[in-house]
Amino acid sequence: MIVHTKPLAVLAFGLLMAASAVAQEALTFEPATLIITAGDGTESEYRVADMGAFLSTSAAYEDMPATSEFSLSLTGVTPIDAELLEWSKQMLDEDGGVRSLTIISQASTEGAQEVRYEVTEADVTSISFAHTNYAEPNVSLSLVANKLTVDGIAMN
Repeated sequence: MIVHTKPLAVLAFGLLMAASAVAQEALTFEPATLIITAGDGTESEYRVADMGAFLSTSAAYEDMPATSEFSLSLTGVTPIDAELLEWSKQMLDEDGGVRSLTIISQASTEGAQEVRYEVTEADVTSISFAHTNYAEPNVSLSLVANKLTVDGIAMN
């Protein structure tokens, strides 16, 4: 069950992540690879500057079943193309559908390992566009999703 009760918290977290990325001068890392897989198996590949995930579980209580809340913020997604825009559009009478995501961090420092995030049933809840002197035009996405797996370990 997908529950998203804190979209503003996710958006604020995404903005915080973007601000911290701009403030860094000495230490930077390569963007992560974002692979978006549609229901028909079609894959599209992007770069993402920052990713933040929020995962919370509430235990069952009396007549209320246990619930899990999972949301994701992707900041600085490039390039902007038709597939990305179709999925993330916010038309009330149209839905871009759910997708599966794979996010692979880049190992930039000696001895560091890449981290692989796999997300199922991701649905875009908001999109923002940015163009600055610091980066190419990009989008930031807030999403809700069903399952998160990190390096092969199911998180929910």
